[in-house]
Amino acid sequence: MLDVKPSYTTISFKKWDAHFVVTGFSGIISLSALAFWLLIGIEFIIPISKNLKNPKRDVPLAMILGIIILFVVQSLIGIGMTNYVTLEELASSEVPHMIFAQNLLWDVGMYWMTIVTILAAMSTINTVLGSVSRILSGMAEAGMMPNIFNKKNNNGTPIAGLVLMVTAISLILITGFVNSSGLVTLLLAASCFWIASYILVNISVLVLRKRYPNAEGCNKKLVFYGIPQILGILGNVFMIWNIAEGTERIFIYKIFFALLTVIIYLKINM
Repeated sequence: MLDVKPSYTTISFKKWDAHFVVTGFSGIISLSALAFWLLIGIEFIIPISKNLKNPKRDVPLAMILGIIILFVVQSLIGIGMTNYVTLEELASSEVPHMIFAQNLLWDVGMYWMTIVTILAAMSTINTVLGSVSRILSGMAEAGMMPNIFNKKNNNGTPIAGLVLMVTAISLILITGFVNSSGLVTLLLAASCFWIASYILVNISVLVLRKRYPNAEGCNKKLVFYGIPQILGILGNVFMIWNIAEGTERIFIYKIFFALLTVIIYLKINM
């Protein structure tokens, strides 16, 4: 957790041998874009919605509850950290949450936070592996990925996508790339992709509601005249524009458009 100040916030990653200084409002937006992609993830319920008994009710409810719970928990942790841990420790420590837990509940707090961290990691891995493998399966079913990704075992789990994800994560850990300073740049480029997908979703909502107002399961008209979608698009564009500063932003854009070009090429030629 970081204490965000109007002037600057310093982030030190000793293992990465890098020192990042986030300056001004655009720097805060850059971190917000990264945090939005890394820490929220409510959209991961979509790939598994077909397995729910009542997805029409459960998917929106899960998203709303997830956002509310996450906001409350993160707000309480942020307030707690700034009251129990000095700003210098928050900026320099690799495990500020452990320092917070120890200052709050002494040794018991460290054990408690260790258990919470392990459970959170397990939950995240379980969610990512389960949802991304199903995303790949859906893309294969639509002809956008090789058909092997649509093959499932007796429990309905897409094996190929699961193996691909486990292999990719294992290689990142084994090669030590997870400790590389270039990882942040790639994560920010990935954030651009994720945020761009939100823009496309909002545009799709505006277009489909306008063209097919009487479609089954849809509202007969745009809620609040489409203003929420428009604000979402503008906010996402703003986050992409402020993803980084200076030459780093240009480099991130190059990675983003290079990968986007590859994806479009593969889509056209499949």
